[in-house]
Amino acid sequence: MRDVGRLRESKERIPTLAKLYLSQLSADLPTEVQQIDRQATELLASYSWPGNYIQFKRILSQLCIVSRDRVIRASDVRSLLALERPAYRAAESLEDGYGIDLGRTLSDIERDIVEIVVRQNGGNQSAAARQLGISRTTLWRIVRNA
Repeated sequence: MRDVGRLRESKERIPTLAKLYLSQLSADLPTEVQQIDRQATELLASYSWPGNYIQFKRILSQLCIVSRDRVIRASDVRSLLALERPAYRAAESLEDGYGIDLGRTLSDIERDIVEIVVRQNGGNQSAAARQLGISRTTLWRIVRNA
């Protein structure tokens, strides 16, 4: 599990890694998970793991806590991975450029990002500013300097 950064490149190892990590967790947690059902294993193996091993270990820890009858089920995996997507979608979008030409100045890129967030919030500048962690006045100044 020390090969951080390689989880996405070795998806075939995910079922084995999951079993190994679960056996390690059994020593630390009050309830021991004894089984991962086949569909749950397939879901874990098919996920892109943008957070690599750190995310993988956290999800497995959470699955141990939410599992019923000491079995990790596909429904539990689906629920937890659905919560992961929003957190990593922004990072994946930036890697893809999100339609933004990264060969421009930072202020131009910043303006594009602000405009995208305003659109995502239906034109609500206050909500967009809260999401970006800036004041509405700062948001207005960024957009105005277009």
